[in-house]
Amino acid sequence: MTENGVGKFFPKQMNITERRLSGFCTNEVGFLLDLNGIASNIPKSAVIGNPLRYISFDDNSGNKLLNFTGSASSIDQNCNGKYLSIAGSNFCIFDLHKGAILREFHEHDGPILSIAWHRTSPWLLASVGMDSTLRLWDLRLHPAQLQMRRTARPFTCLEYSPDCNYIACGGQFISVFDLNMTQSVQYMPCNSPATNIRFNPAECLLATSHEDQTVCFWDIDTGYSFK
Repeated sequence: MTENGVGKFFPKQMNITERRLSGFCTNEVGFLLDLNGIASNIPKSAVIGNPLRYISFDDNSGNKLLNFTGSASSIDQNCNGKYLSIAGSNFCIFDLHKGAILREFHEHDGPILSIAWHRTSPWLLASVGMDSTLRLWDLRLHPAQLQMRRTARPFTCLEYSPDCNYIACGGQFISVFDLNMTQSVQYMPCNSPATNIRFNPAECLLATSHEDQTVCFWDIDTGYSFK
């Protein structure tokens, strides 16, 4: 890590999972940026917080504060690498090409707990929050909210299926919704709240991690799980 300059910004105790960074301090979030689809001459960089700031691993570049009000809890990048979603008490979309906030949303009644980008469309995303709602968004529209569904309890994580026809959400229980959100395709209770959720790219399986430090695998068709 240190030979490319990363160690200068992120100490050894930093934990790196995929491109999300945690452990910088008690309320720190971070995301290593994939800028290959934007411009080949942009140096490797990251967004960390709080407060949110853009940093480059080029020693000649300084830090740049981002205009995001509140404390960020999660950061994610869309499929073409142009936009970042930043979630906290509200959520905003940051345009990496322009270096500025593109849009900011306040429809959730409370903190946003997780955001997931559509796998193939750079404009579509979904969010869940403490207000026990699942919301679908299209950045091309004004207003951007496409649909909203209320749930029995808040979900804390979500992900689009590989074909983007479904969304899996995790919290006190696991639910899989079709994209028109007319009904839950599958409901699966769990013993401990889910902290993360992932689809198997080839089969109708889900993997979830939980607060009790267990990992479960779920058959979406039957709702059966095994650890």
